[in-house]
Amino acid sequence: MDILLLVFLASVAWCKEFVVDPPAQYSTGNGFADCASRFSATWKIPVPEALGGVRAFQGEFKHMAAIGWTRSDGKIDYLCGGSLITWRFVLTAAHCAIDTSNIQPDTTRFGDTDLAGTDDDEYAQQVPIERFIKHPQYRQSKRYYDIALIKLDKDVQSNFGVCFACVWREYDAPSDLLEAVGFGALGFGEKLSSTLQKVQLRPLDTTACAERIPTSRRQMPEGLREDQMCAHSETMDTCEGDSGGPLQTELHDVFGNVYPQLVGVVSFGTPCTQGSTGVYTRVSSYLNWIEKEVNQSLSYEHCTDSSLCDRKQNPTISAAMTPRYPINRVGLLWERTETDIYQCGGLLIDYQYVLTSAVCVTSSKGHPRFVASSPVSDRATVEDVFVHPQYDRENSYFDIALVKLRQYANLEETNPICPWLKNQNGEKNSALFQVSASVSQRRLEQFGNSSGSSILQMVQGAQCTDHMDSIGSDLVCITRNITLVPNSCELDFGGPVLIEEASNVYRIRGVLSRRTQGCGSNLIFTDITPHMQWMEKIMFKNLNEWLTMSSIFQSYQPYLRISDHSSKYQSYWGNRKKNPTISAEVKSNYPVNRVGLLWEKTETDIYQCGGVLIDYQYVLTSAECVTTSKGYPSFVAWSPFSDRATVENVFVHPKYQRESPNFDIALVKLRQYANPQLFKPLCPWTAMQDDDWNGNPVQFGASISSLNGEPSEFRIYVQTTLHKYKRCAGKNNQLCIRRVVALIPGLCEIDYGGPVLTELNRNEYKVLGCKMIGLLQTIIVIAGAVFCQQFLDSPPVNYTVGDSFEDCERRFPFELIEYSVVQAVGGERAFQGEFQHMAAIGWTRSDGRIDYLCGGSLITWRYILTAAHCAVDTSQQTRHNFKAN
Repeated sequence: MDILLLVFLASVAWCKEFVVDPPAQYSTGNGFADCASRFSATWKIPVPEALGGVRAFQGEFKHMAAIGWTRSDGKIDYLCGGSLITWRFVLTAAHCAIDTSNIQPDTTRFGDTDLAGTDDDEYAQQVPIERFIKHPQYRQSKRYYDIALIKLDKDVQSNFGVCFACVWREYDAPSDLLEAVGFGALGFGEKLSSTLQKVQLRPLDTTACAERIPTSRRQMPEGLREDQMCAHSETMDTCEGDSGGPLQTELHDVFGNVYPQLVGVVSFGTPCTQGSTGVYTRVSSYLNWIEKEVNQSLSYEHCTDSSLCDRKQNPTISAAMTPRYPINRVGLLWERTETDIYQCGGLLIDYQYVLTSAVCVTSSKGHPRFVASSPVSDRATVEDVFVHPQYDRENSYFDIALVKLRQYANLEETNPICPWLKNQNGEKNSALFQVSASVSQRRLEQFGNSSGSSILQMVQGAQCTDHMDSIGSDLVCITRNITLVPNSCELDFGGPVLIEEASNVYRIRGVLSRRTQGCGSNLIFTDITPHMQWMEKIMFKNLNEWLTMSSIFQSYQPYLRISDHSSKYQSYWGNRKKNPTISAEVKSNYPVNRVGLLWEKTETDIYQCGGVLIDYQYVLTSAECVTTSKGYPSFVAWSPFSDRATVENVFVHPKYQRESPNFDIALVKLRQYANPQLFKPLCPWTAMQDDDWNGNPVQFGASISSLNGEPSEFRIYVQTTLHKYKRCAGKNNQLCIRRVVALIPGLCEIDYGGPVLTELNRNEYKVLGCKMIGLLQTIIVIAGAVFCQQFLDSPPVNYTVGDSFEDCERRFPFELIEYSVVQAVGGERAFQGEFQHMAAIGWTRSDGRIDYLCGGSLITWRYILTAAHCAVDTSQQTRHNFKAN
């Protein structure tokens, strides 16, 4: 059974939903495992009882009108039917304009299902006819244009038994089963029925219908036309007295209200016996004329927005509206002044992160710039956007993205929803999913002036079995079949698909995919569980070790230490025979100097071309890398997730010619400055004598695509070392090193534009050149994450311009682990009271002596601001004393 439950998510901007500073309870988190403990508030979605119940006979066809002729003796003959389509107009057949005596009808009756009795007259209304409006092209001698409107003398009043119907605006009928309603005769030659009758009919195609309907050249010179349709049944049909009545179907809105849709108007047919066929005027062919005469829109939105009717209910489709609740769904905005928060949705999953779809953030409009929970709420500024690197726009695979906000979610107003963590038992069959959508709010003005209202559809069904081969590996398809009024609901693409993990405890299960065709069609969403690691890499950077490079020449057994996955990589190498000249090790705290060139800020492939930092603002690379058809690079970055430094200028060697490999060198100047806490620029080799470095290992960059046979979202940077090599013939400024290494094809890719290094002393490297040609021999993995900002907007404390490459080593001493001590240069003695906030941070030694090795600033009566590297001294002892002057 398909279940549809909608929860109204209306919001009023009473308080700020996003704050500039981290809230009091803010914590960075250690991954999704502790998400629930950080955002422990439950989010209750009440499940209401079904409204209505078993359909009553009275009120079943509230739009039905009986059209009558008042006779001289006061008796009323109801000879035709019609349908109330506004409070003032009835839709009927043009041939109902007169009876057999050429007398026009003068009255209508609504809300009465038994014209001969008074038992159900409680809601009945008798309304005089003001005017009968036939279609201007209708001719009594023909059977075309058989449609008309009746303007009533006054508006009909809405009650339990009376309401108007919607008009079906499409050419084809919405279903294979239609209903006709009327007070017509129960059989050929019989009297008219005093009680309202309904019959079920099926549409019949024009060719089959033409064979059943006897046509007269005089009455139907064109045969059956497109503005006519046929319907039939083996056992029942419309009959005399049903003329003008509705041929209809019923659709629902997302709240479970039933809306009759007028597809046709009863016109004529074969004698009403078993297997007879009826011809109906197709309503959709006359929409323009109808709307012009009634002087109002008859759109689906207008019809379903009316709250005056007490609509019949479908007990399997219900709705609940809740008051203000903690906000988690937000809309993406491209301009601050925009109010349409339903262009694309997203879900808060942490203080500063919104989960959405990749298609939403990669449109022609560019990345969104703000998010908001309602048209009138405050805007949170988008700081960055992360698109899954394997996103396939054409097939909607990996259609997932993270939006980082500059502000922080205020937990007084918001409640981030944690991701669903797959447990041992897995997901239950026919799980209940909550799907984000929106409806028009014209009928719900008490909830604010929004142009729409967020809702949650509850969808329960089995996984799709048809066309599963066309569904991507990270897409989930859930079967559902709900007949909804067109445009009564809009899917919230990019919005959340939730699952109830426990009572009133909800988790995000996926992101709504654009492959879902409508609020009533099969649900297709991107499953987030395969992408948890990618999300955690971005959101919780402290999960990833900052790894370094090193060479091991002594051991035949390569060793990799990568977080807690060492067993994986150990099993990858297995017990195979080893080549002692090829090994790998991973250590932590390596100062970075290799960067990748990027042409777009959102790019994540940092291996298109490499470069090496040789100063605070300068990157050395190859001329070929910066003179491609893409133009100059715009950014550089250390890793796919690290911050981007903007390129200020590019200097290509003046003698470089692209068709020649000579002078293939370029400098890239950055707008920001390298942070010396993270970067250690490498100094160039300045010796003028050829082969001064001969005998030293030569290292150069490359990248590998995966380890342990598992897909890697980004290639891993490696540094290769040549221990034995021979000089080969070179020209001008080129250097060629001969070597023969047999590697598995596709094992690695060269980091063109990256550095070629030589090690002079232990852990002291110099840049020999760039643009390497060759393959791997020794692999040293540098896979890492970002602890803090790599590039600074202003010069760092120890920044100096430098006179030449000769003083490079002094300015950038190469260290593996220890930080260099920053000392004041020059300066004057300060006196008591001059810097009252100054604190000296000290280490008490075993002999009672205190070494004050760091400084700090008193920022409250309890807290001092200082540098993170002051946490330990060179002997790894933590400080436990400080002195304030």
